[in-house]
Amino acid sequence: MPTDLMLIKLFWVVAGLSLILGLLRIVHLLRSCRMRSFAARRGFRYIGPPAPSQWWWNPSRLEIHPPLTRSALCGFQARQVWNVVEGNVQGVTVFIFDSIWGSKGGQPLTLIACKTEKNPFVVVTSADKVIQSRGWTALQGVSFLGFTWTMSTKRIDAHLDNIML
Repeated sequence: MPTDLMLIKLFWVVAGLSLILGLLRIVHLLRSCRMRSFAARRGFRYIGPPAPSQWWWNPSRLEIHPPLTRSALCGFQARQVWNVVEGNVQGVTVFIFDSIWGSKGGQPLTLIACKTEKNPFVVVTSADKVIQSRGWTALQGVSFLGFTWTMSTKRIDAHLDNIML
């Protein structure tokens, strides 16, 4: 029966999409747990919000909640910000957060923003990008093959340990 075959195909499409969205949610939850653990280990404060829901991946406008400010984004055109961690390194305010940027679909990215005009990131690779604007300096995570990724907490630790002011 053609309708039975169509229902079976529809079932597999829905099941596949549900699996993909479920796996994405699990990845976001694990990342949130790692960022909370990182903040606690460093004596920083996890502000949140937690990872975005898959359904709100492309918000109509960016929402930033205090104490994070738009100036800490260093002009970076983020569409979504989450897993915000606030701390202090050598007397300088630091924000670490995951974000989405890009016009279609978006790409995940981690930024480490320091409230200083001087570039404190002395150890960076050619894949890293330092952005400076409005009294803030931010380190953008690695790009690979035109895609950006979230920075591991181990790598964030290394960058914070190498900050020179």
